[in-house]
Amino acid sequence: MSKNRKFTALTLIFTLIASTFLAAPLEVDARQSKKSTSKKHRVHKKSSRKGASKRKSKSKRKRATRIRAPHQLGILIQSEDGTVVQDKLSDKCFNPASAIKLLTAYGALKTFGPTHQFNTDLYMDGDLDAANGILQGNVYIQGNDPEFGKADSVDLLKALADNGVKKIEGKLIVSNSFSLYCSNSALYSGKGLSKIFRYGGGPDQSIIVVGPVEVGSAPQSAQLVTTHQSEELRSTLKHMLSRSLNNAAERIGSVIGGVPKLRKIAVEDIGIPEDSITITSASGLGQNRISPKHMMQVLKALETELDRYNMDFQNIMPVAGIDNGTLEKRFTGESEKGSVVAKTGTLTTTDGGVSALVGVMRSQKEDLYFVIFGWHGGVHSMRKNQDVLIRQLQEARGGPRAFDYNS
Repeated sequence: MSKNRKFTALTLIFTLIASTFLAAPLEVDARQSKKSTSKKHRVHKKSSRKGASKRKSKSKRKRATRIRAPHQLGILIQSEDGTVVQDKLSDKCFNPASAIKLLTAYGALKTFGPTHQFNTDLYMDGDLDAANGILQGNVYIQGNDPEFGKADSVDLLKALADNGVKKIEGKLIVSNSFSLYCSNSALYSGKGLSKIFRYGGGPDQSIIVVGPVEVGSAPQSAQLVTTHQSEELRSTLKHMLSRSLNNAAERIGSVIGGVPKLRKIAVEDIGIPEDSITITSASGLGQNRISPKHMMQVLKALETELDRYNMDFQNIMPVAGIDNGTLEKRFTGESEKGSVVAKTGTLTTTDGGVSALVGVMRSQKEDLYFVIFGWHGGVHSMRKNQDVLIRQLQEARGGPRAFDYNS
């Protein structure tokens, strides 16, 4: 081998060996850097990790937004004379969620009228020992007030106390229709009432029920002690719709006649084809089905029923930006407060996520009725889309204008 070739080979070998030795200290330095790196360098690395984490988190949020974006919308916007302003899949059935409570409210108004009050009757039988306040007999509660609560229970307690009762040796018997705190169980409600009798009236008013709680009817021989009246139905509906109270809606639906009666009202009174509506609950829970077009019929039928009593939507439905409840924090700008009266609907998991808004908006030019259904998407993004659409429609007509309303 020539000297030049030997020199070249040796140079190559030396280079390889040197690179190996040079790399090793770098690896050691890298391992030792956790201990010896300057504070400035550590902060830089931490900042880099945070940046990477933020980018990763942001990427996840973007993916989640894309996944949860509204998959399908059904929209019907009409003017007061029925002219269609906007239509998108208005014949397709969607899940209305709690917007179906408008049908429940219509059924209640149709059945009872807005000033109806639910009676809860209290009876007792047996003998009362006036000296020590012991009733040797039973107490009976008969009623179907859908929103009977603690304050109402205390009123019954006071009525018994005013009649000298301090202790009931017999039973507390409640009717099958009696409900406490919107419970669907009369027995559970009766047991709750028994506890309120004992503890709910304060230290100076307490009635002990010694016997068991049962479900049954008052005999003809029982003496009527008092009749407690609920608030008017329109107030009950306002509370139920504004806060979208599922249990209250179910109780109101039950008093009307349940899901079969609601379906009959939708078909026979409102004129919705039987095969075009599915009702599984009075509250909107579950998989109810109705199209925007037929939901518009429900809205218009409700308005007609309210007109009979010189009432408006805002008398029983939530007013955006004013009433406490589901629309309290929507349309809150000074110029738009009170310009939207609507019922919301929300299901976070059923049908892939459901959001609905059904009602009426007011602009400087005219009122518009709207049904906006969305499902298989993110509830938050669908709500934002609803608000954007309504604002666009109002702005195109001179801006929002508030309804006449005294909260």
